[in-house]
Amino acid sequence: SYTPDGTSQIAEPIIVPANGTKFFQIDLTDPLLTVSEPTLGQLSDDSWFTALNGETPVNSDVSVSLGDLRNNNYVIMFENDNSFDVTIDKLQVWGEPAKLVDGNGLRYEAYDDVSVTKYGERVLEIDNNMFGSESNAESFAETILDAYAELNGVIEMSVKGDPSLQLGDIVEVDTRDFQGQYKVIKISNSMRDNRAKCTIKARRYEPRSWGFWDVSLWDDGYLWAP
Repeated sequence: SYTPDGTSQIAEPIIVPANGTKFFQIDLTDPLLTVSEPTLGQLSDDSWFTALNGETPVNSDVSVSLGDLRNNNYVIMFENDNSFDVTIDKLQVWGEPAKLVDGNGLRYEAYDDVSVTKYGERVLEIDNNMFGSESNAESFAETILDAYAELNGVIEMSVKGDPSLQLGDIVEVDTRDFQGQYKVIKISNSMRDNRAKCTIKARRYEPRSWGFWDVSLWDDGYLWAP
């Protein structure tokens, strides 16, 4: 067993054989977005583990060589490069929760004044416990706004058949009436007179980049785009 906020005693010793490996699974009460991979030696505010050879602490040649984060558990593989068996006696794992675990919840609103003026206000409310942070909620809201703020942002065109084209691909359009980047939302393929035809629908796409600003000791930073 383990506790996310303190030193953890292993319910059953994890014995890693000499020059060998050992898998260990941690069952998660709540899902995680990320996990900090444990390292040998006790740390503060990070993932760690300690190892023993009998009653003697082992300070080298033991590591985590694989970490696999799944929906309901986290599987790690300990690797022992020593010529003797070691016992993992303490383990602490730190991770980023995928849902809000305390506080009064998050509420984020995104809107486009130009779109509201052109089409009126059309409200879309999403109730979800899995955002985890305000920056994640903002990223999702801005992505939805990008996709639906302009009602006439979808075009249809016929192109040469391309089996590598997939939904979600970004294509560059340069015609008399339309220019810029578009995201493919529908693909229709047909064959006539031994000639392949591909018709695609695409929505106007505004590229965004991930980034953080205002990183300080008091918070985790601020996400400016999805």
